[in-house]
Amino acid sequence: MFTLVAIGLIIVGIYFYFRDATPEGEPPVASLGLLPSAIEFGKSSKDFIARGKKKYGNVFTANLGLTTMTFVTSAEPGVILMNTKESQLSFREAIQSFVGHMVGEGMYSTPAWDDTYSKQVMKEGLSGKQKQEEYISYITTVTKRFLDANQGKEIDLFRTCSRIVLQSIMLSIFGTEFAESHQELPDLFFDLEMNGVHPYTMLAPWLPFGPAKVCKDRRDVILKIIAEESARRMEAKNYKDDNYLDCVLETIDRMEEKLGTGKTNPSVYCQHILSLGFAAHINTAGALAWTIAHLTQEPKMLESLKAQQVDLEREFNENSERTLHLEDMPRLKHLETYLKECLRMYASAAFVPRLVVADNLQVENFKIPKGRLVVIQPLYVNDRFPNPEKFDPSRWDTPAAESLASVYQPWGYGAHVCMGRIFATNLFKNVLFTILKDYDIQLKQFPIPDYTKGLGIPFSVA
Repeated sequence: MFTLVAIGLIIVGIYFYFRDATPEGEPPVASLGLLPSAIEFGKSSKDFIARGKKKYGNVFTANLGLTTMTFVTSAEPGVILMNTKESQLSFREAIQSFVGHMVGEGMYSTPAWDDTYSKQVMKEGLSGKQKQEEYISYITTVTKRFLDANQGKEIDLFRTCSRIVLQSIMLSIFGTEFAESHQELPDLFFDLEMNGVHPYTMLAPWLPFGPAKVCKDRRDVILKIIAEESARRMEAKNYKDDNYLDCVLETIDRMEEKLGTGKTNPSVYCQHILSLGFAAHINTAGALAWTIAHLTQEPKMLESLKAQQVDLEREFNENSERTLHLEDMPRLKHLETYLKECLRMYASAAFVPRLVVADNLQVENFKIPKGRLVVIQPLYVNDRFPNPEKFDPSRWDTPAAESLASVYQPWGYGAHVCMGRIFATNLFKNVLFTILKDYDIQLKQFPIPDYTKGLGIPFSVA
């Protein structure tokens, strides 16, 4: 028995030795730590990438279990890759590989849904003026409700921001009546995302235990809820203008009638709705938590920020029935600098994936073969900024910020820019303005970013 085990270990060792050999012209294959790379990556993807960058340079490859990835950790090639055409470097297929276990076909790959109509519904449903007006009203209501309920209490800063953002998203997607009667949805989405982006889940989503199991269970429950509600609304045909789901369903009705495509598979739009809740959450919630944390530590910055919106606050003080409207958003443009600075310093994800679909993509002096997952590191673009460790929103008001616009990539870049960024930006501005106007938050300790589960989550208590 001992002999068989020894022979087996030798065979496995030989396999990994030759598997980790670097093919000619390709980036070096990393061997990091005593444990297999997949385990090291799962423990902390950020630390794993940092060690690889230090040992092998800006571009290196790692065999992570059954998946091979090439990591790009410098700004210049990262920007080029972020704007490479879909026909050469696919965002859709990479997202499918990374988070398909969470959102299925979701937002980025809808073969059963005509592409023109899918873009149209996202543009109208997320950025249309009438829809935005409704969403702003929802966001203000949710923010006040959460903060009023926790007056004088100790809260988890990120979790509270997350709940405000997710409940606002639920109201915007489903409308008031449905979202209010399904208060479990924000927590279901949160559990799905936290477990679904865990490195171990992304490498082995089929595991019947641990975060992979939690992810699958939450996804099945959410999809069932969305499917049942979508079927009810499509049968009633009583679509309303105050939510995104009705916009989607009405557009699908028009598409089927005009194109004669037959009935669209419900899984397509259900997964689309699921992916929207996932995509809109983490950037906004994380940026809110980090902004609040910094403002509680820097009184002069807080004073300066409040001075910039004193005129708008005065209008609210003079009229108790005054509420935020879409036309107020340009007057809160100064808050966008805080959003940008948080997303620069504290990237919500440790990496952004792309899949090579062209033959031998050139990155620096290396060739990346077709079918390889390329992972771009948002955190490393900070090397291009002056005083990168300093939280300084004012840097985005200087002429120098213009030259760094192409390096700044939290919403994607060029061909892959996020279509929901306007919705997310207005959500951030709305919540932050409401908090600064009516509430005071004191921080017990400054948060520390934790990337061990794949996302940069600020853990702290306020």
